[in-house]
Amino acid sequence: MKVGITYHEKLNGQLLSKSGFDGVSVDLAGTGRPGADMTALAFRIPWKTLGETALPDNCEILVVDTCSLTEREEAKQLEEKLREHSREYALRGLTVCIENGVAYRSGRYVRGFYDDTAALTAASDRLNSGDSGRLFAAAFNIAYSNLLGQNPADELEALGDRLKVLYISDNDAMGDYRQLPYTFTRGRGILSTDWVGIIRAIVLLSFDGLLVADIPGTVENTPAELLPAMLELMRAVFRHMEDQLNISEAFSEPGKTLVIFGTGNMFRNYMRLWGKTAKPAFAVDNNSKLWGERKEGIEIRPPEAILEIPPEKRNVWICNIHFPEIKEQLKEMGIESRRLEEWYFVRNPWENT
Repeated sequence: MKVGITYHEKLNGQLLSKSGFDGVSVDLAGTGRPGADMTALAFRIPWKTLGETALPDNCEILVVDTCSLTEREEAKQLEEKLREHSREYALRGLTVCIENGVAYRSGRYVRGFYDDTAALTAASDRLNSGDSGRLFAAAFNIAYSNLLGQNPADELEALGDRLKVLYISDNDAMGDYRQLPYTFTRGRGILSTDWVGIIRAIVLLSFDGLLVADIPGTVENTPAELLPAMLELMRAVFRHMEDQLNISEAFSEPGKTLVIFGTGNMFRNYMRLWGKTAKPAFAVDNNSKLWGERKEGIEIRPPEAILEIPPEKRNVWICNIHFPEIKEQLKEMGIESRRLEEWYFVRNPWENT
């Protein structure tokens, strides 16, 4: 998976490299263009100017912005234009993604023609029929889904492997503010955007496309001296997502002994999801009545059993809702541990399955 950020004139290659971004997504409707020190990962073009605006030579992913497109006839014309240029796109090795879009009418955001995954799926399948192969795909913008009151997580899961570009930003479901994720809340601190569900969706999809921080609102309003820290924070959000995507590799670190702390529902869910590919050597529990028993085929031992493993060979994961207490318990024993945040992998973590 590659990670990028929407280009803004305040950005430069040194900033991006230091914060760990692979490059930028460039809006062709804008006037600014990245310098030679930045890698353009994708170019986004308004649907009305498709075929009229010359595409840069280094374009590998073309995202078609469908905002303001609301009529079936307009969609038909757009798809005809994409078919007309399909041979050119194929020769250039392009991936062409239709992005979900909204329209702005009478002071509010309303549905566009390609406003959900059903429309995006149907369009990419129509365009890929015949000789086009897998030339056409989908891009999904979290901001637009939020503005329409959709559940972005459900929309993402429905796209499946058609999803190649994911634009990430936050808003309050009323204005298109393009802010840093986890910015907006409603009521008593409830997140406006279902980030847990979104991360769960990209994990379930095994997403390996392009992830873009589409946050020009944040970049524009961040003082220059704070911009490096803000970019590092945004990259940390993406790194957290990557950690969840790559968690199966973390369970199977070469040369280390995997131990699970906790033998309840979370342990059961772990074994259901990863028991065959990352089988723990044993599990531990504070309940002495369970010691010596087996659950899901795994022996249960006291926590002190972890000390029998050399520190450099330990791979200890806590599968228990009482994470802070157990983390502290293990720390006092000189044992490092990590937490399985299973809500990213199980829709209802407390359901017995």
